[in-house]
Amino acid sequence: MTRVLPTALLVLAAAAWVPGSAQATPPESPLARILDDPSEAEGGESVPVPPLPEDAGELPRPDAPGEPGEDEPSSADSDREPEPGEVVAAKPRVCLALPLSGPHGGLGRRTGALIDQALASAEGVGAARYDTEGTPQGAEAAVRRADEDGCTLLVGGIGDREASAVADAAARAGLPAVVLGGEPDERVRRDVIWARAGRSMRAAALARHLAQAGVVTAWVLAQDTPYGIAEARAFERAFATAGGRVGGQEWVTDEGTAPAEAAARLASRVTGARAGAACVGEAFLVIQGVAGARRLLGFLGFEGVLQAAGPRCPVPIVAGSALWLEGPELGRTRALDGAFVAAVRTRGTVGGLLEAEVLDAADLVAAWLRTHPRGDRGGVVAGLRALPPVPGRTGSLRVVGDRVVGKDVRVVVVRRGVPEPVEESPEAGWTSSD
Repeated sequence: MTRVLPTALLVLAAAAWVPGSAQATPPESPLARILDDPSEAEGGESVPVPPLPEDAGELPRPDAPGEPGEDEPSSADSDREPEPGEVVAAKPRVCLALPLSGPHGGLGRRTGALIDQALASAEGVGAARYDTEGTPQGAEAAVRRADEDGCTLLVGGIGDREASAVADAAARAGLPAVVLGGEPDERVRRDVIWARAGRSMRAAALARHLAQAGVVTAWVLAQDTPYGIAEARAFERAFATAGGRVGGQEWVTDEGTAPAEAAARLASRVTGARAGAACVGEAFLVIQGVAGARRLLGFLGFEGVLQAAGPRCPVPIVAGSALWLEGPELGRTRALDGAFVAAVRTRGTVGGLLEAEVLDAADLVAAWLRTHPRGDRGGVVAGLRALPPVPGRTGSLRVVGDRVVGKDVRVVVVRRGVPEPVEESPEAGWTSSD
């Protein structure tokens, strides 16, 4: 199936890299699965990352998406949703609104366990849990119950629509909230803080890097999924701002010969644009996982468009998706060596970007709890904004306005199957040894 938007777009970036890490390869990215209706805005800044304390310790590792880990509590104990009319706690300090059931129940339970781990540093403060069921309706109901139970601060919302519903409901209830959705929207809500980096920030980093490398035209092959569409739109805007343009794009499904056909269609457009035209810097941006990207680049190579358009033309650059950085697959191939990806860098031993950002958000909450042991709702956001920068896994973090800022967003280049930070313009184009 081919779907063409008014302008083309692409990709990237939302994952963390930890060279040498190993985890079970999921059937699809847990981050991509929960981006069910992504919005398209983000702000933030990059601050140098201080090292983590030596006693940071190893964090729990996730199992397959949607499945609880071996050491996780069962739904029969602290993770279960309270029964109607059941008293959860007398005015709990922190409440979690997470998907404890449904397709993302395992992910929600793991997120809750990570937050509990971080809050343990604040004199053992625990958190009451409320099930959003992974839906906007469930999120609104969970926030309502948390408000009725007298929570001081709410943390939660993972999927994009779920996160927006949590933010809206918390703002209506006057309940301060730290929201964990992967893409902050542009709406400013009273006493609502967005804790994670958005795709727009990462797309801007990649777009600037490509423009500085002399890329004028980008050609895009993107997953025909909400995740792929949202990533592509973010890149389209960012690349236009950086002075580039998207020459064409193709949406790719995994059905039968669809990837080969999409690559052939895009190659035909590239060839047509090059005919009789002056040489320009080009990039091919692929929003796919490692296996899908290898196939698509193989098809493009067969079509002959990954080579320079002429003897005096630059070799096209290849850029890839942050999905490449989830799991060990990238280290098992050299087919993607030389390609560029924009991502949030993480420090320490973590299972992935989601885990790192959740722990960082929980550490900010724990820091507030330690400095405001008896604070009420009225001082939560002001207290969070007043905190000095907190050394985290994704940066030196602080709260400014309605965002956690200080994320360490960088462009990396794949070398020998390992993503390495790039500080300057690329010195060489993409090559494949497979």
